[in-house]
Amino acid sequence: KEACARLGILPEELKKRSLASFSRPDLTKKLQKKAWQHHESNRKALRLDAVEERKRIIQTSHDEEEGAKKDRQKLARERARLKEEKQKLQKDLEKMLAYEMKMAKMREQREAKLEEERKK
Repeated sequence: KEACARLGILPEELKKRSLASFSRPDLTKKLQKKAWQHHESNRKALRLDAVEERKRIIQTSHDEEEGAKKDRQKLARERARLKEEKQKLQKDLEKMLAYEMKMAKMREQREAKLEEERKK
C-alpha cells in the first residue's frame, strides 16, 4: 500500500480486467483484444513499478543512497521503454480503429448502392 501511495497508483489500477469488460459497440473483437492487451501491459508495468518501489522502501533502511540511485535509474529506463510501448500500442489501436471505421463505411455505401439498384 505504501509503495502504491508513493507512486500515486490506485489499487484498482492493479486489478485484472476481463476481455469482456472492454466490449463496446464500436469495437471489433480484434480492437477489443488490442485494448485489453494495452490495459494489461500498463497494469503489469504499474505492478512492476509498485514491486520495485516496495523493494526500494525495504532497501532504503539498509543502503539508502546507493540502492535508491540504481533503482531510480532502472525504473526511469523501464518507464521510458513502457512509455514508448504504450505510444506504439496507442498508434496501432488508432490505425486499427480507423481502418475498421473505413471498412464499415465502405460496407454501408456498398449496401446502399445495392439497395438502390434493387429498387430500380
